[in-house]
Amino acid sequence: MKILDSVQLDEVTPNQFTTWSPISKAEKERLSV
Repeated sequence: MKILDSVQLDEVTPNQFTTWSPISKAEKERLSV
């Protein structure tokens, strides 16, 4: 699995970020606020 480049990361919204990143439920909730 290829991790997005830093340039692409800047264009990703928190909701999109949580869809592919192995992030915890707490982090998802914090980013969705």
